[in-house]
Amino acid sequence: RNLHSFPTRRSSDLSFVIVKADYPVGNSVVAQAVTRWIAGYSVGSGYTGDLTDGNALFEQYAKEFEEGNSTEDIKKYVAEMSEDKNAKGDEESFEWYDDIKIVKEYDGKYIVSYTYQWSGFHVGNATSNASIKDCTFSKIDGSTLGWEMFTSKSAVKELIDKALIDKYGREGADLYDNGIPMPKAPLFMKDSVRFDYSDYTIAEPHYYEEYGSFPYCSIAYKDMMNVLTDEAK
Repeated sequence: RNLHSFPTRRSSDLSFVIVKADYPVGNSVVAQAVTRWIAGYSVGSGYTGDLTDGNALFEQYAKEFEEGNSTEDIKKYVAEMSEDKNAKGDEESFEWYDDIKIVKEYDGKYIVSYTYQWSGFHVGNATSNASIKDCTFSKIDGSTLGWEMFTSKSAVKELIDKALIDKYGREGADLYDNGIPMPKAPLFMKDSVRFDYSDYTIAEPHYYEEYGSFPYCSIAYKDMMNVLTDEAK
């Protein structure tokens, strides 16, 4: 795995960005697809540099973060809090950050699967938050493989519901009593499909901050052959 630890860029001791990434090297079709995906979550469509240069990409990310979470912003926020008799603030007690991990979860003959994991706390936020994005890429043409790999999305949802209830109990799987949420995307692994969830979805609100990982369930291919398309098989 090509692990790049990008230097921490700080605007002060109170705000910082940390990035650790399995960043693709080379200019293959799939490497280009993965780097475009990473850039899309990092700086949207605002990056015009060389996508093979991960350091340059995240330097721009850090710059944009600093612009919205500067020392001046922090001091202003603390001053506003200090004027509220119910919310006294000391700037030394605040820390705003973005912590990003881009992980190559599986690398096989035909596919490569990635997660984009983010946790952070920004100026003006009441609490921290964390999210995870899953994507599987075809090594043949760089296309993404998602729900179209199944013959029935609702049938997959039934399998996911059962797996989550078995793992987290009914209350954990349906945290807000609004029905068990559908994961954003499947993540195709070696022997199973993994379904990841961000904070405020299942199990407990700040799962990542509590355990350092995201809640998930995995379903073996052998247990879902009847809902896989011929291409997926």
